[in-house]
Amino acid sequence: MSDRITIERETLQAALNALEAVDALIEHQFTGKRTAMTALQYVCDDAAVCVPDLRAALAAQPASFQGRVQPWMMECFGAHISADKQERNHRFLEESLELVQACGCTQSEAHQLVDYVYGRPVGDPQQEVGGVMVTLAALCLAQGMDMHAAGEVELARIWTKVEKIRAKQAAKPKHSPLPQAAPPAPAAVPPGYALVPVEPTPEMVAAYLDANTKYWRLVDEQPPKVGIWRNGTPAQATEEAYRAMIAAAGDKP
Repeated sequence: MSDRITIERETLQAALNALEAVDALIEHQFTGKRTAMTALQYVCDDAAVCVPDLRAALAAQPASFQGRVQPWMMECFGAHISADKQERNHRFLEESLELVQACGCTQSEAHQLVDYVYGRPVGDPQQEVGGVMVTLAALCLAQGMDMHAAGEVELARIWTKVEKIRAKQAAKPKHSPLPQAAPPAPAAVPPGYALVPVEPTPEMVAAYLDANTKYWRLVDEQPPKVGIWRNGTPAQATEEAYRAMIAAAGDKP
């Protein structure tokens, strides 16, 4: 819808400019050229009727979507952040990734495309904007969405979230493309160790008892050694049971 409105505004403006130019030409009286101007006078007479209507129609046309985003940007962020090209890059990339994620694109696919794009020559921004518009329209067609309606709904929504978005911007980490601080990475588990629950799970307890029982059954089936009352030791039994318990836990928080 907004594309059609933009075209109508441009067409109306061009028509208005042309008619006003003809009117100015007729008003300019050149000696000896009155006959040549007579035909144009008829055109101008008809145009004089149309010009007010064209002016009214042009004034009634809403501003483009891009033009209506600007007041929100200025109200929410001010001139400096609104004009920050690096910040605008980051936020556009963030929203683009969120869109394709919502439409089924995997993290692996996104990383592959990043490597692919950055392995090619840099494109022309004006042409790339056109490519974004065309491919966004194609994506919306495939997903059964109306890109223009979605844009209008979102613009209306964010006008009600100005204070919240300002606060989020103020809390944004400095010199980072991320919109907010990333959560700390979990501590690395050293080789030979496992991440297990603080409290044993029922599966861990069952694995411990089962391994302990199997150990003593196995050693009791062997001929007794001279000088000891029973084969095996509690320490060996505990080691076997402990390994089974850890294996049952796996790497769990």
